[in-house]
Amino acid sequence: MDNYILAYLAGVVDSDGHIGIQRSTNALRNWQKMSPRYWEVITVNQTATEATELFKETFGGLVYPRIFKSGRRKPMWAWTVTGKRASNALHAMRPYLRIKGDQADIVFEFREHMDKRGLHRTNEPGNRAIHRLRPEVIVYRDGLHERLKNLHGISGGRKAKLI
Repeated sequence: MDNYILAYLAGVVDSDGHIGIQRSTNALRNWQKMSPRYWEVITVNQTATEATELFKETFGGLVYPRIFKSGRRKPMWAWTVTGKRASNALHAMRPYLRIKGDQADIVFEFREHMDKRGLHRTNEPGNRAIHRLRPEVIVYRDGLHERLKNLHGISGGRKAKLI
């Protein structure tokens, strides 16, 4: 990949992007037998499509319109990529991330943990095989999720500083 493009895209992520670990408890609420689900996500919002289309061309993912109900904001275009593709995109951009590098590093730690497969199968009578995370895996992944939230400033974490 062209280093200039990667540096440009990293700058867009630093300014207008979100790097996160999503946590869904939908399966817990609906079936009460499965573990929370976790995955990596990168999202970028822009008022013009050029950058979001370049992200899609470079890393895959989806580009879609975001229209706000209030009518006071310009319509935006969002690019999002999840899972291993998000980790791969961050690896490519990591040398150029100046503000959100710490967030990317937590996602790398998460991906390494995901690749270890913290699932175990249980065959319960009358049910198909169910995948569950071990309790210590849930605690670890929740910890990474919280660390990222702290970096975002959601839980009183530190703000990024410019060099």
